[in-house]
Amino acid sequence: MKKLLKGVSVMLVLVMSLGIATAVCAAEDKADYSEVEKVVDMARRLNSKDYTNYWMVEMAIQSINWELTAADQDKVDKMAAELRNTIAMLQPVKTSSGNVNDPLLLIVNKNNRDKNKTGEFSDVKEGDWYAEAVKYVAKNGIMPGEEDGTFGPDVQATRAELVQALYNKAGSPNITAATSFGDIERGASYARAVSWASRRSIANGYGNGKFGPDDLVTREQFAVMFYRFAGSPAVQGSLTAYGDYAGVSDYAEAAMIWATYHGIISGVDGNLVPQGNVTRAETATMIMRYSQIFK
Repeated sequence: MKKLLKGVSVMLVLVMSLGIATAVCAAEDKADYSEVEKVVDMARRLNSKDYTNYWMVEMAIQSINWELTAADQDKVDKMAAELRNTIAMLQPVKTSSGNVNDPLLLIVNKNNRDKNKTGEFSDVKEGDWYAEAVKYVAKNGIMPGEEDGTFGPDVQATRAELVQALYNKAGSPNITAATSFGDIERGASYARAVSWASRRSIANGYGNGKFGPDDLVTREQFAVMFYRFAGSPAVQGSLTAYGDYAGVSDYAEAAMIWATYHGIISGVDGNLVPQGNVTRAETATMIMRYSQIFK
């Protein structure tokens, strides 16, 4: 009898162990649904009454198979992508005035703005030579990204963008937005920055009453603005080590000497390329270098 009971006990232990092992394996083999859950959460945050075809989203959610294993991860990822595409096809209801009220756009833009604050942009990848600089200027509120979640690293910077970045770098001092430039509207987002920069002689106009906010910035112009931002310190040395030093404008020579000496501006294959336009990625990089040197 005792042997029988002992055998039964051993059998129960084996069965229980097998059950636990099976449960653990099942848990380990379950597919990763985190992306699906994220998209479903986005869908649930929308009001079905704001869209004419929200029923499509409901059907897509109901069709999700929540029991797939890791072997079918590609299918899970596909479900997340399909649900995201379904949400993107939502048609917002028009208001009585004919305007479109799209809460989804507000959610997406808010998410993108939140990512901008952390330096996460869809067009900036880890390992990009400018990734660290972009993250620095974004986190510190110096250069924001776009509403669509991009930074535009290869986009050429404008005069308005650069003075705005320097203004933000200075802590956005309180100053009136009024300027004497005919091409700067008082309500423009960069009006205060232009007013501040012109009063401090960091960036002047063209002498014809225009500032040229949308004009592109050359490398030597960038150096001059940054040099003036730093207080126009005395400099020594020359630019003769660079093959195209003769192409540097007279007004920018001291600024270029200062910028190259401190490593804010680097040469390009032994040249300064003073008339070359500056991209947003280069702007971010130079601002970070300046910040690291002059803390």
